[in-house]
Amino acid sequence: MEENQSEMGAKKVISPAIILAIVAVVIVAVIVYASNKSTNEVALNDKTAPIATGSEVAVIQEDEDEYEDDALETDDEGVVATTTTSGGGSAAVTQTNATFADGTYTAVGDYTAPSGAEHINVTLTLKDNVVVDSTVTAATTQAISLKLQNDFIANYKTMVVGKKISDIKLGKVSGSSLTPIGFNNAVDKIEAEAKV
Repeated sequence: MEENQSEMGAKKVISPAIILAIVAVVIVAVIVYASNKSTNEVALNDKTAPIATGSEVAVIQEDEDEYEDDALETDDEGVVATTTTSGGGSAAVTQTNATFADGTYTAVGDYTAPSGAEHINVTLTLKDNVVVDSTVTAATTQAISLKLQNDFIANYKTMVVGKKISDIKLGKVSGSSLTPIGFNNAVDKIEAEAKV
């Protein structure tokens, strides 16, 4: 009889533990789902119009990236579209009517990575408000950040050269989502310097 009671007592302890484990799994699943849903949405502003035409497809590229978070910033004018490019990245396009002086401009773009503050050097050449040349150099000593910056550098150019400077806002490029934040920061600084 005593043996039977101790077995029943063990069953009572196990049952709440199993329920707690199931509840924990459900909570984690809901958090992961909500997190993925919020990083895969692009806010459209009523002041903008879609730019993607022809073979371009408005999409947000979904890549697993444990080091960098998906990030797409919107400015006061709003995000118009995100287009996937052959370099494996995405670029958000905005509309503005600003005028910029022709010339070559250099700025350091700042962003924060899990390892701390990071920087990237950006040089843009403008003619008639359009980027006609672009050079980016890595400015980090962290091994992971250096790899991601170099991946970005190898694939960003098609999303920048030939585009109006005011239309450039890069999203994830070649698995790197924080380096584009630094690039966008440098572009903002160049826009401020070149604005007429």
